[in-house]
Amino acid sequence: MLEDVLRNISIIFRSALRSCVPLSVSMLHGFTAQNIVYENKIAAYVEDRIITTQQIHQEATRSEISLQKALDALSEKIIIVKEFDRMHGQIPTNLVKQEYDKIKNRFGDNHEKFICTLAQKGKTEQSFKNEVRENTIIRTMYDHNVTRPSIASPRDIQDYYDTHKSELKQERQISFDQIETRKENQKSIEEIKNYIKNGGDYEEIFQHLSKIPDVKVNRDDGLPYADILPMVAQKVETIALNSFSDESMEISDHIMFFGLRKIEEEHPLTLAEANGRVERILLDKRYRRLRQDWLDSLRKKAYYIVL
Repeated sequence: MLEDVLRNISIIFRSALRSCVPLSVSMLHGFTAQNIVYENKIAAYVEDRIITTQQIHQEATRSEISLQKALDALSEKIIIVKEFDRMHGQIPTNLVKQEYDKIKNRFGDNHEKFICTLAQKGKTEQSFKNEVRENTIIRTMYDHNVTRPSIASPRDIQDYYDTHKSELKQERQISFDQIETRKENQKSIEEIKNYIKNGGDYEEIFQHLSKIPDVKVNRDDGLPYADILPMVAQKVETIALNSFSDESMEISDHIMFFGLRKIEEEHPLTLAEANGRVERILLDKRYRRLRQDWLDSLRKKAYYIVL
């Protein structure tokens, strides 16, 4: 399957090379930044690096994309980093360290777990640091070489809206409030229930509940129905508009109470409602086209062979 995909990629061959080459350590030293030996098929030579079938499959699985798109993504990264090196670019060490620490800190002080997680993904700590550095370079190169458009004309917005009107819909949305406390706070739980049962103005109830000790409140406005935890969505839908329910829900070690303010059913968007969304779509499409144009210009001068 992979060979079929690779054969369909349009490239200029500079030489005829065999598709299955056992790699020696001396060869790998020049072709991979991590100096990891891959005993599998070489899929492509890009600049002074190799891409193996194993790397393509890993990228396709990780990003949930086709093998061809995985090969393109891996190639683009190498080409961009090579251009950075040609320019003698410099990335502040502290910037790379910040990005690295941001990921590492998710594991707290458990360095062993961090290393084990990397190993499960076929990486060493050093190869991961190299990967973080290259990703930082790529983001920097995009920022410096591709200007993000900021304005879409009213005419373009109108044309897109007229063409895609049937697709531009407002999803079902719910505006509601959550009152939360821990299970052991029985006094607070009883106070919440009693105050809700007494009824009254919705906002007055909300303000009172927010002042009860050990209670947290959260206000959600226009939250898409699909983004709400199903059990919470089902519960909220049973509540009368502009009221709180004194029936609680237990989630983990917390007790939750809910108040419903508004439900908006799915409906087609008017041009005014869709304006911001359409503008973002158009600007994103334009930015992706500018990115691709820049990448294509780099590909033209890159040493790129697919086997």
